[in-house]
Amino acid sequence: MKRYALGLMMTVGPLAAQDFDVSVERKMELLRDAALLLQAVPVPPKPGAAPAPAAMPAPAKVFIWDTDSEGTYRAGKRALEKRDWDSAVRHFDRILERKAARADAALYWKAYALSRMGRNPEAIAALGDLARQHAASRWLNDARALEIEIKQSSGQPVSPDAEADEDLKLLALNGLMRSDPERGAPALEKILGSAASPRLKERALFVMAHHRSPRTRDLLLKYARGGTNPDLQARAVEYLGHQPAPEVMQALEEVYSGSGDAAIKRAVLRAWATGRAKDRLLAAARSEKAPELKRDAIRGLGECDADAELWQLLQAETAPEARLEIVRALQTRDESADRLAELAEKDRDPKVRAAAIENLSRIKGPKTLATLMALYQMEKEPEVRRRILGGIRHQNDAKALVEIARSEKDPKLKRMAVEELSEMKSKEAADYLMELVNK
Repeated sequence: MKRYALGLMMTVGPLAAQDFDVSVERKMELLRDAALLLQAVPVPPKPGAAPAPAAMPAPAKVFIWDTDSEGTYRAGKRALEKRDWDSAVRHFDRILERKAARADAALYWKAYALSRMGRNPEAIAALGDLARQHAASRWLNDARALEIEIKQSSGQPVSPDAEADEDLKLLALNGLMRSDPERGAPALEKILGSAASPRLKERALFVMAHHRSPRTRDLLLKYARGGTNPDLQARAVEYLGHQPAPEVMQALEEVYSGSGDAAIKRAVLRAWATGRAKDRLLAAARSEKAPELKRDAIRGLGECDADAELWQLLQAETAPEARLEIVRALQTRDESADRLAELAEKDRDPKVRAAAIENLSRIKGPKTLATLMALYQMEKEPEVRRRILGGIRHQNDAKALVEIARSEKDPKLKRMAVEELSEMKSKEAADYLMELVNK
């Protein structure tokens, strides 16, 4: 312990923060880029005209779980966005090799990427596989449109200039929606039903969602109910979360109950979180049998600051993983401190106790510190005691940590207490570390 403390005393400074290369979700890229396009077409208001409607608010945190096939599918879609056709084909081939979910979508996007490389016979073959192997697929309409486009083309790869024209088309459509929405909406609808690129279709849907009107809302509801391929359906559902009228939330309820596609259900849960539909999220969290969807409903409640609903849900929930998610979703407020302390003390599940301690630790103050010190003395599980130590460190009280370090018999916990003290700029911490060095 003496050598360890000396090493800590000689540390030059705290560890540098690490930079992690976290991939941005495809949806966020779409929203950011489309917003830039919308800003690029300033339209001065007409004299006496009402102010332009405000832009859609930032979307709620996106809650998704990842599996190998889901991650590979999203990677393939990102490759399409970057026009990295070879990489896209490889990603979609992996899904097809594993015979994973979304195989029909993978065949469509593989054919799309092949067509953009000028490999038209292979693209037609992939579309044929889609029609034969997935006769009920909702990608068939898109596949037929793409097949017609391929057969009418010259057989040459799509030029970068042609791809760039999509941006101009979007800018023009955005301007048309501002000046004459009755003409713009059908033009956007035509793009969504064509064999246009995924980039153009998804951004066209965003432009439609941005220009709110009864016509565009009806179109979004049409696509949300399944009037398009599943990818665009999920986008339409998410955008409707920004229009939380009762009839919209009810329509999403019908989509949720009538869909067997987990991705669509997940999109509905995100839309409810965006629209702060606490009652619908609570109902889903209570009734949902799929663990992943139940988890997303719980997290949606957390995003809505629905502590009352979460506490209510916790009393009836018995599944360990669901209970853990509920505690993690709870907000860290002063009024929650007593309930969190009770969970940390009395819950039978060590993981739940640890999660409650983490939340409690974020509520700073003398009362929290006293509670954590009492919990440390009562707790028997080493992992939970380590969480409590971290919580005490978060309270920034060196005196309490020195007290624990002096009395702790477990070498690992004692070492952790010393580690925490070594990172604190405190006379009490420095005095104790010097005491260890001089032993």
